[in-house]
Amino acid sequence: MYILQYDYVAFILNIINLSVFIFYKNLRDAKSKVLFAMLINSMLATIFDILSTMTLNRPEIYPRWYSFFVTNFYYLLNNNKVYIYIFYILLVAGVVKSFSIWRKCIVILPYFITTIMILINPFTHLMFNIDANLVYQRGPGLLILYILALVSMVFWSMYAFRYMKVMNILDAAILRALVTFIIVSVISMAWQTLFPRYLVQGIGTVLCELLLIMVLQNRNEVIDGATQMYSQNVFYNKLQVVFKSNSCASVTLIMLEDIARINYTLGYAYLNIIFQEVARFFKNSINVDERFYIRDGCFALLSLNDLDKQYSEARDRIANRFMDNWHINDLSIKLSAKICQLRFPEQIKSYSDVYDYIDHLIMSPSSNQKDKHSGINEIGFSNYKRQQDVKRAITAAMANHSFKVYYQPIYSVKKRQYISAEALVRLRDPELGFIPPDEFIPLTERDGTITKLGMQIFETVCSFLKHASLDESGIQFIEVNLSAVQCLQRDLLEQLLAVMDKYHISPSQICLEITETVAVKSAETVHTLFQDMQERGISLALDDYGSGYSNVNYILEFPFHFVKLDKQFVWNSFKDDNCRVMLESTIAMIKGLNIEIIAEGVETREQAETLEKLGVGYLQGYYFSRPIPQEEFIDFIAEKNVS
Repeated sequence: MYILQYDYVAFILNIINLSVFIFYKNLRDAKSKVLFAMLINSMLATIFDILSTMTLNRPEIYPRWYSFFVTNFYYLLNNNKVYIYIFYILLVAGVVKSFSIWRKCIVILPYFITTIMILINPFTHLMFNIDANLVYQRGPGLLILYILALVSMVFWSMYAFRYMKVMNILDAAILRALVTFIIVSVISMAWQTLFPRYLVQGIGTVLCELLLIMVLQNRNEVIDGATQMYSQNVFYNKLQVVFKSNSCASVTLIMLEDIARINYTLGYAYLNIIFQEVARFFKNSINVDERFYIRDGCFALLSLNDLDKQYSEARDRIANRFMDNWHINDLSIKLSAKICQLRFPEQIKSYSDVYDYIDHLIMSPSSNQKDKHSGINEIGFSNYKRQQDVKRAITAAMANHSFKVYYQPIYSVKKRQYISAEALVRLRDPELGFIPPDEFIPLTERDGTITKLGMQIFETVCSFLKHASLDESGIQFIEVNLSAVQCLQRDLLEQLLAVMDKYHISPSQICLEITETVAVKSAETVHTLFQDMQERGISLALDDYGSGYSNVNYILEFPFHFVKLDKQFVWNSFKDDNCRVMLESTIAMIKGLNIEIIAEGVETREQAETLEKLGVGYLQGYYFSRPIPQEEFIDFIAEKNVS
């Protein structure tokens, strides 16, 4: 007779596990879903073990087919336990997404083999048999099942341990929990194999699952694995409590800069070590109420009392620490950071605003205006508020089509007249007034609005070309800027051609400008696009040459008709002899490639005459004209080109 009381205890523990899991309100991520599946599978296995045991204890009551069915189903569910655990621990380690197909097959293969063995057992009796007298007999296949389960569980657990150790996310609590799971599972499995009457395997399983819930699952939702600080989930939950209680509080956000560069140079594992060192400094040296790690190198310090004092002390200690290098393993690294304070409820009215501000802090580019002594850049909340106001102005301008296009004439040295102009977008808001392009354009690129704005500008230019009959005044083409985001659109060329067809504009009347940044970051993506544009008759210009990458390979690789020298490059050449040499050699090189040159930022007669002598064919800048509205541009061209 089998002792059912063990299974009854296991069933009660199953209910406790599910209750604890639901009580913790776990996130609906893959890890939580797999653990939930593990708990459900465990409960079903316990239920079918009880049903199977009842049939074997009372053979005179239950038919043989029923006993065979529930016992076979129990083995299926029991087999699932091991492989759900394996999948779960691989998810905890974070290696599943990086697995190749063959490695996934290695994980699945033992499960596939044992499942097939169990499914065909009613015909082969390989796993077990129930004879005509309803006597249960173990088969040789059970040994294979247990060996495969044991080897798979130990192997993939060790694999997960090693990966977490390499990535610096394995701590003692996780190690103890996983090792305990393996030991208890093996002991309970061996005990039930040696002493079949004592159904302890179910109890061992549910105890291990409870351990996973308490130590691993909830821990991973509360504690960030790399830094061992409270996670962003706890941070946002804490903020909700603060807002609901109408309490005064302050959050200090610290964003490490150059994370992408460090990750690219040293690797993700080393980056984790850096995060750990910074987190250790915050925990040991900064006196605040709570400390959190958000994501992507962003830390948060929460103050509930003495807000100004705690922030002032934290800022000074962080500034002093960042003055020195961080000694990590054998390297000495100089880190920089952005730091800011958010106060509730004066500045932040809801915790959703904190989400937005953190995204703003993470996404905003690194600043060049750091304190040269401390390496930190203190950012005021007004910067964020200004950005939000500009975003609202952009949204309103998009809806009302109130962006204005200005035109800066381009002078042809050879023809001694203006033959082109660059279209430049301008934004004036009723409340904010004039908003510089270098302020609002990056925001449109960041949220994707640039694609719609770009087409609005292009359509405005095409409409202007048609209705103003600019070709009759000597204007051969208009230059229109393309952003990197626009160049990633698959149907960009089709959109541009459709607008040109709408206004009966020839492709030769359009020159599209791209920056060196687009060429560098999107080279493979845009190569075919630019070739197609050239074949359609659209000319291309490389903008801001000399401002950043200045890689001659991109001039050779792409079909540029014009190269525009960056205004800062031009200005520097009139201040520094070495820069003059670079400018002269650059002009000679580009001319040798039979590519036309446009010099931007020409502001004096001396600059214009010198650039002309050096062989620059086209000049653009305030010496000739500032960017002007289209009505003024028509009058300007009519006057200058006629005279």
